[in-house]
Amino acid sequence: MFRKKKDKLPVFMLLGQGGHRQDGSETDEDRAYIVFVAAADMDAARHAAIEALEERDWHGVHLLRGGEVNERPAQEPHGTAWAEAREGRRGIIVYKAGTPAVDSA
Repeated sequence: MFRKKKDKLPVFMLLGQGGHRQDGSETDEDRAYIVFVAAADMDAARHAAIEALEERDWHGVHLLRGGEVNERPAQEPHGTAWAEAREGRRGIIVYKAGTPAVDSA
């Protein structure tokens, strides 16, 4: 698909699991992540999601699946994370012990 320069890139949502800090601490195979990024395609979105997680010191996260999200989700914090991605930042939601927290850049 061809896009005009002024058009924004599509927003992708990727689901991840596991991970640890670079020093090996905070390892938790049950920790879950939802990453919203703007990218040209799924491959670029996967790369941007891994980069965003590593910038926040989350390493070894397994990206399980993902896809394009055309509209802002009504549910929070997903809607906020999607909006941040639409603005060119990257929204990350980390689930640990059932409590989501939004992290954006």
